[in-house]
Amino acid sequence: MHWYCLWQAPKLTFCSCPEKKWTCCGKHISEKIPCSGEDDHLLPDDPGDRVLEKRWQMTETPAQVLPSHRRAVAIDCEMGHASDGESELIRLTVVDYFSGKTLIDTLVYPNIPMQHFNTRWSGVTRSQMENARRRRQCLFGTAAARKAVFQFVGRNTIVVGHGLSQDLLSLRWCHGYIVDSYLIESNIREAWLKAEAEKEKKVDRATQPRDAGQAEEAKETKGGKTRGKRHPDGMSLKALAMKKLGRSIQGGKGHDSLEDAVAARDLVHSYVVDMLTPSVS
Repeated sequence: MHWYCLWQAPKLTFCSCPEKKWTCCGKHISEKIPCSGEDDHLLPDDPGDRVLEKRWQMTETPAQVLPSHRRAVAIDCEMGHASDGESELIRLTVVDYFSGKTLIDTLVYPNIPMQHFNTRWSGVTRSQMENARRRRQCLFGTAAARKAVFQFVGRNTIVVGHGLSQDLLSLRWCHGYIVDSYLIESNIREAWLKAEAEKEKKVDRATQPRDAGQAEEAKETKGGKTRGKRHPDGMSLKALAMKKLGRSIQGGKGHDSLEDAVAARDLVHSYVVDMLTPSVS
């Protein structure tokens, strides 16, 4: 996919991969100064690129405050594959974080042709989508889905989820306050790996060979490579729900975004409880 300067939200940052460059000027996507010297990068004149520009336009959470806005919500999305191979939103679920009430749980009928609905993982079939369309029991397009979200999410609402970058991207949405259980677990595991490395260093120092000859022999025995550990558990929502909550999810045909949103909410809450619970040494 081409990468364009389609938004003005400075909080949204993509990875610093060297191969990702603006198609208008060849500069890396992290460049702050556009090729034109104006506020935005220039886009090619190709009509096909203009269509792609419109499709991937990102939207920030509106500043308007509504009585229906919640303090925190949990969100999960399911995606299918569009005709051009890009990911496209097909189901949206939003749950109130504190009450657990389901605010939105609906199919989203894409406004572009689809290759397939990724049924194995999304749990959404083409027949389900077409039935929802005929009965007008779905939202039509990403913009309508985003509008529905904004009925409950304002700029100060905390959005909770697992691997939220994909959910936000599927909604073409930039939001400033998120709590991602995947990132929390990543930080916990990074700390665990550092602690394990320190333990290993202490063991190595305690058993260090007495002379250089023995040290070289030990190095050759290890193949000259630094030993390292890997955390034994998976990072998926399914694995973490079982480990932290004792809950089995995603056991049916595909995922259930309502089940996943509730699991992400409960998983984040378990981290909060862990932080507030004094450790016993």
